[in-house]
Amino acid sequence: MSANKKAQAEPRTRPDAIERGAVKREWNAVFSRMLIEARAQFPNDGVAAHRLAVSEADRIMRMQAAASASSRSSQEILVDQAFLEIFGGSIGGAGGRLVMVETFADRVIARGMDGKLYRVSYVAGTDGVKFGAPQLVENLADEQRR
Repeated sequence: MSANKKAQAEPRTRPDAIERGAVKREWNAVFSRMLIEARAQFPNDGVAAHRLAVSEADRIMRMQAAASASSRSSQEILVDQAFLEIFGGSIGGAGGRLVMVETFADRVIARGMDGKLYRVSYVAGTDGVKFGAPQLVENLADEQRR
């Protein structure tokens, strides 16, 4: 059998797909959740929905891996994960899509889809993290000194 025919006979599987699918079962759960959101955003384009779901699932898994490998406190990790659940995702949560820029002990500075910066206050407790409504930041330097 020639090398070309042999290559065609063997199934082609991407190494990252093996790692995500077989070893990282949690990736499948995240991907499934993101695919539902992506299908709502792209109802007539399965390719676009799939690509968005893969990229969002990969991003979330990277964030979770970084959080578990870091030396940050458990409260910081909890705030990051809760912020992503509420304000992140492919179409944003209840509060709309925001990307975290900087975290403080009582608030998060985030960039909105409109390119503006927002302050989101939070309280972390034993029952989770509660976020306030996003408020427009007029001066980032003042906010950082606060």
